[in-house]
Amino acid sequence: MLRAFAARSYAVRGLSRPAVGLLRAPSLRLLSSETQPGRGTYSRPNEEKQLAKLQPRIAELYRKGRYKEALKVGEECHALALTAFGKLHPAVASMCNNLALMHKSLGDTEAAAALYKEALDCYRVVVGEEHASTATAACNLALLIRDSDAARLQEAQALLEGALQTRRVLLGEGHLTVAATMGHLASVVKLDGAEGRERAKVLLEQALAGADLNWAKPGESAEADLQRASLLHSTGLLHKEAGELSAAEEVWSQAAEIRLGWLGEKHPLSVASQKDLDALREITEGGVAVEP
Repeated sequence: MLRAFAARSYAVRGLSRPAVGLLRAPSLRLLSSETQPGRGTYSRPNEEKQLAKLQPRIAELYRKGRYKEALKVGEECHALALTAFGKLHPAVASMCNNLALMHKSLGDTEAAAALYKEALDCYRVVVGEEHASTATAACNLALLIRDSDAARLQEAQALLEGALQTRRVLLGEGHLTVAATMGHLASVVKLDGAEGRERAKVLLEQALAGADLNWAKPGESAEADLQRASLLHSTGLLHKEAGELSAAEEVWSQAAEIRLGWLGEKHPLSVASQKDLDALREITEGGVAVEP
């Protein structure tokens, strides 16, 4: 059984709201220091300028939920990147990632998977297997497979295990991104029967233990607290699936309080946490039996 994590003080009124950047889509990648135009053999200044102008537009449209328009701009950026840098360049891989995200948001998982794979293959060639961008691309593909193709769960697990190993080397065991990757891996391995669920429990326990040792104290960092909430919510799911309803309620209560404090009651994550918690309480208060 997972240990019950002691409740922490997250005084809702005492927490300030997070910076705007916290809410941006985690998989949307604008050109950064690793993907800046001008580094490729085929660099063309005119295309670079157009890319610089169009990139923020993709993020803006995506945040507004205008995915079809974002996809159209993303396709234009992808074509510009190919012209400017050739097929094998980090900027092109970044554009493939963005296009995949748009297709995923529009429900076209087949197109999204192909583009995530294209981005991953490009990063592997251009920057190598043990690179942060390669690990991110592997996670993106793995999570899409987890959510859309049960027959490929072993592939998703292998991708996440590789990404976790890379991130441990690059960032250290206690880093937020390492913990997030452990949570992702737990969400996949738990689908592999009783043995998988036990491994998922261990992964989540290790991630939360690392949080206690290495992260900012509760209430000091939105990023750290919200990652804690994600891990706690995943822990609660395992408890619930095992029929351990009291333990599930305890950790879900913590997760809900954290999200409410940083994000407010109307944010989708806060709403989802409260909905899960309310449904669980209906079961426990009504004496409804749950199959482990």
